[in-house]
Amino acid sequence: MRKSTFWRPAIVATAFLVLGLVSLLTPMRTVSTARGFPTWILGIILLAGGVGLWIDALIGRARDRDRDRG
Repeated sequence: MRKSTFWRPAIVATAFLVLGLVSLLTPMRTVSTARGFPTWILGIILLAGGVGLWIDALIGRARDRDRDRG
């Protein structure tokens, strides 16, 4: 039985989602960085990256299951 490669990408994806939610749900979302970049955009980027990584992890898990069956 092979070791699952699902958990590492899933943990990274969850971290991105949590960081994105924290940056959007705290008062920090109204702050701009020293160069004027709004942090709410950073939160949206982190959320989108987390969702993309979760989808990639789930697709990879399905591929691993199909490969193990066949």
